Amino acid sequence: CYEPVSDKNIYHGIRALNGSVLIPEYDFSQARVILAVDADFLGLENESIPAARQFVSGRELKSPEQGMNRLYVVEPLFTLTGAMADHRQKLARCRIPDFLLALIQTLRNNGIKIPAGEIPAAAAAAEVEFDPHWLDVLARDLIRSTGRSVIITGRQQNPLVHALVNLINAALGNIGHTVFYRQPHNIALAEQDQLNNLVSGLNQNKIDTLIILDGNPVYNAPADLDFSSALGKAKHSVHLSYYYDETSHLTEWHLPLSHFLESWSDARSSAGTASIVQPLIEPLYKSLSAIEMLAVITGAKQISGYDLVRETWRGLLKTSEFEQEWRRILHQGYLENSEFPLINPKLDLIGLKKLAIDYPLLNHKLDAEHLEILFQPSYSVFDGRFANNGWLQELPDPVTKLAWDNAALMSENTARRLGIKNEDLIVLENKGREQPFPVWIVPGTVDFSIALDLGFGRTAAGRIGNQTGFNAYTLRTSNALYFDTNARLRRTTDTYKLANTQHHGSMEGRPIIRETSLEEFRRHPQFAGEMVEHPPLISL
Repeated sequence: CYEPVSDKNIYHGIRALNGSVLIPEYDFSQARVILAVDADFLGLENESIPAARQFVSGRELKSPEQGMNRLYVVEPLFTLTGAMADHRQKLARCRIPDFLLALIQTLRNNGIKIPAGEIPAAAAAAEVEFDPHWLDVLARDLIRSTGRSVIITGRQQNPLVHALVNLINAALGNIGHTVFYRQPHNIALAEQDQLNNLVSGLNQNKIDTLIILDGNPVYNAPADLDFSSALGKAKHSVHLSYYYDETSHLTEWHLPLSHFLESWSDARSSAGTASIVQPLIEPLYKSLSAIEMLAVITGAKQISGYDLVRETWRGLLKTSEFEQEWRRILHQGYLENSEFPLINPKLDLIGLKKLAIDYPLLNHKLDAEHLEILFQPSYSVFDGRFANNGWLQELPDPVTKLAWDNAALMSENTARRLGIKNEDLIVLENKGREQPFPVWIVPGTVDFSIALDLGFGRTAAGRIGNQTGFNAYTLRTSNALYFDTNARLRRTTDTYKLANTQHHGSMEGRPIIRETSLEEFRRHPQFAGEMVEHPPLISL
């Protein structure tokens, strides 16, 4: 099991404190103060649609005494969530742990009891200075909203950061009021370990036949694993996927995967509610769904998706009136009272001590010679799975307004220090790997951090998605999936034209306002029409 963009850091961080894998759930509508620490919960994080709805409801001024919610954001680059912030601080992604330790200390100074024994010392943060006034105001605001605040961090932060955030939420009394936990039946935690073990097994010729159900690891696996080379060592390989993509080109067999709108299946919501997935149409081509493919592999008697799903639900429903209940759930769309149970976890700080050892605080040096690279999913094509969708490629990024391409996003000060400007083509170097990118300057980005959108630079996406943008996966390694430090940048003499809608509404070189003095107007009343050359106004 492998996802190039996954929530495993969230689950590892929670498990370290609670001893079990739990799914966090937030109610932003009840929060008076929200602190988003490198978490684009209104954009790229999971459940962003209900989060946005809840957040907006908290902006309604229900009474003068209650007021609106307040949003504090600490992040390395400008996001949709940052655009909504009441108070925003720029901070490099590698320094987020230091910020949280400084916040914990400030909360302690203001009377909040947070167990100190197992929290890592902030020695590495000695040279990282934070605005004490900003921290103090934030801490006091959080304390005034005890039980009615939310602290959230994103999937790109390591498990230690997630553990610290959960510790702060517990200390502020938010658990059970604005922060909840559900205990899932099963969830894949060791994704990266599984992929590493697979590659190791292929390289050691321990795996005879490899069957890949969906996914595209040749394109999106970490660069240091060299998955394409390992794949070639399997005697037989099969790829079940929608497209004849980068992975399909290197496997012995490619089998067409049925579209999810053509397939019988089942699923759970993030809260655990079980649902039957019904096809909207018959398959357009001769294809297999993932469960039908698994049935073939395991030698099952039935390989019809419909029969497989019915058999699963026969065991789930455990009723003598199965047909009646089956049809009722098909009509309703979900099974009542099937969500994962809510639990009130007890904190175990021993796990936090181990995390502090696994993820030590490092005082990363950031300057023109030591750059931080940020890897993030795209607002349009996500991790690359939607690269062949022309509507999404055409959709401008909500922050940068770029379409059809990605770029190396950086602050104006970084570009000035490095002597580069918009649309200059640069080469980024990271751990011996190089990849060219065009430059795009984005206000609100922290200095010496360069953000790269994943999902572009495809070579076998399809008729629309090929050769759009640049492949950031070539710089991404298995121990630095979301950010890396000590990268370098090399200028070139080339440029690359980017499609950008940011200035689309401008007057294209014509002045928006044409003005003159009254005296000049009396002498020359036609001045406005003659200030610029205008094409003749002829109707279509």
